[in-house]
Order: sequence, then C-alpha cells, then structure tokens
Amino acid sequence: MLNRKATAEIENWIKTKNKKCLLVQGPRQVGKTYLIEHFAQNHYKEFIEINFKELPSAREIFIGDLSVDKMIMALKFRFPEKKILPKKILIFLDEIQECEEAITSLKFWAIDNRFDVIASSSLLGIDYRRASSYPVGYVDYLKLYGLDFEEFLWAMGISSEMINFIKDSLKSNSIIPSAINSQMMSYYRQYIAIGGMPEVVQKYVDTKDFRAIDKIQRNLLMGYQYDIAHYASVAEKVKAEKCYLSLAKQLLDKENHKFQYKEVENGGRAQKYYSSIEWLIRADIIHLSRLVTDIRFDLDDYAIDDFFRILSENPR
Repeated sequence: MLNRKATAEIENWIKTKNKKCLLVQGPRQVGKTYLIEHFAQNHYKEFIEINFKELPSAREIFIGDLSVDKMIMALKFRFPEKKILPKKILIFLDEIQECEEAITSLKFWAIDNRFDVIASSSLLGIDYRRASSYPVGYVDYLKLYGLDFEEFLWAMGISSEMINFIKDSLKSNSIIPSAINSQMMSYYRQYIAIGGMPEVVQKYVDTKDFRAIDKIQRNLLMGYQYDIAHYASVAEKVKAEKCYLSLAKQLLDKENHKFQYKEVENGGRAQKYYSSIEWLIRADIIHLSRLVTDIRFDLDDYAIDDFFRILSENPR
C-alpha cells in the first residue's frame, strides 16, 4: 500500500472530541476510496461502505426521516451481517454527490455524534446536484490529490532519513552532495513522467515498465474526458474539453509564459472560454497558478488575475 500524508490527517480527525463528519474531496482516481478502506481496516472493528454510483438503491436509506435512529435501522436491514455499534464502526458514504439527501444527513450524524461517518466526493464542487440543506458547520474537509514528490519518494523506497537530510539541507541552504543531488533529480524526472496518480505509481513500482503505465494514464485521461462529457452542462461540454485538451501543449510551449485562449481555438477569447475554465476548477480537474507581483501574505492579494498557467490533475 502506498503511504499517504492524508492518513495522519484522518487519524487526527478520529482523536477529535465531538468530531464532525469528515468529507474527503478530490479528483477521480487519486485514492480516496482506497485510503479510507484501508484506514477502516486498521482502526475499526466494523465497516460499512455505500458507493452511491454502484448501489443507487441505497439512496432509499436517506428518503424521508433523517433521524440517526431511523438511518441506523435502515442500515441494519441493508447490512444484517454487520454489528452497528457506536464508536466501533465506520460508516463510509462514497460518491456522496450522487445522493443529495445523504449530503443533508451529514448534519444529523454530526449532531448525534455516536457514529463515525466519512463521506467522499469527486464532483461536489460543480453543484450538478444540490442538497436540500447543505450541512454547513457540521463537516470537516480533507482535500486529497495525487501523490506529491515526497510521497513518490516513499513509494520508491527512499528512507525518511534521506528525505529529512535533503529537507534540512534546503532549509539551511547547505550544499547537497552531487551524488545525492543526481539521484534525486533522476527520481524527479521519473515523477514528472509518471505523475502522482496512485494506480500509475503503484504499477511503476511493481514493474518499472513505462509502456504499462502509459496504458493506465491514457485510460485515466479518458475517464476525465468522460466526466466532462457526462457532468458539464450542454453549453460547457465542448468548450471545457477543448480547454482541457490544450493544456499539455501550452505547458510544453516554451514561448508562452501564460495560458492563452487563442491556443484553445483560433481566435479564442476569455469571454468565451473562462466559464469553462471555472467549471474545470470546480470539478477539481485543473488548478490555476497565477503570477504574483510580490511574495507576501496573502499571495492572492498580489496575484494578477489574467496572467496564469493551468496545471492539470492529469495522470501525467
């Protein structure tokens, strides 16, 4: 199993007194479900997982009265083999954006506070379904992305001692020995080619076969395009996909120092495409990196809104 920094954040959530529900958000295929499933195995005696895409009939549990006692009774009928006891079980509501009443129920789970509930969502930010009452103030949030470079180094078997040595050297502005620097740069180039998608990284760790990971990367890319086609509004589908598919070329273009709408389409302008960029941001598919005029807190105060590059939660 790949080690993730988010595991420590979930452990801190468990230790919180009078904790709220936890909502894990992030793009598709960054390891949300896998992380929570393995966490439950190590910390709970029982585990109930409801994936609303795989089990749309499970929405019936959240129809009508959303009292915790009623929902627990419905869960007992649905999962008769499970012992549903307070503080002994983790209830995991996966792909919760598919069930608006389940989103609303998070408020009542948090107020009751007998059961630990974690939800996950890939596309909650696009608001294509709106909960009847969003549980503002009753949810803690955890944003999960692909593996960062340090997590990639863990996957490659680099010891914490070596990583801490590099961190300390950078903090103290000390020279890193050339042999170590050369090896770390090699790992960084691998990371740039492989990306941070857990499935891709695991396949590379297991096989060291770039052809095998290329197949996975292409499948993941198709999955992102499917999400755009499936969830974007009719007005945004084609425009959002055009913007998304232009990113690789724009990032590799050494002549361009910022995202250019004319590279999306000949004569393209912000007026036509910026709403599509906003949709992709809310869907967690892309991230904007804006130019700042000064490195001070808060950076947003010094950002130039119309001068940015776009980074993708692309599999590579």
